[in-house]
Amino acid sequence: MLAFSVIGIVAGIVLGLRFKISIFVPTISLMAAAVVLFGLAGGQEPRVIGLALFAAVVSLQIGYILGCALQGRHVDADPSERGTRIPAASVGS
Repeated sequence: MLAFSVIGIVAGIVLGLRFKISIFVPTISLMAAAVVLFGLAGGQEPRVIGLALFAAVVSLQIGYILGCALQGRHVDADPSERGTRIPAASVGS
């Protein structure tokens, strides 16, 4: 479980430095498949697999936020509130 958390943080940092947030869906899907497959192959209980999956996803998200902070890009909670105003001089021209 610790290995998936470390991999999640490192992968999240790399993704935060290079990509936008839309990369999360395929990344979380791949991470979930890997955690479940390794858990089943190792004979783990479903409870342990679920906990490892939760830890991996949370560490991926924490790593992404760290990567964005390292790059200086802010993650907006509401993308509709971005600075998309039209300058006053160009209105009605």
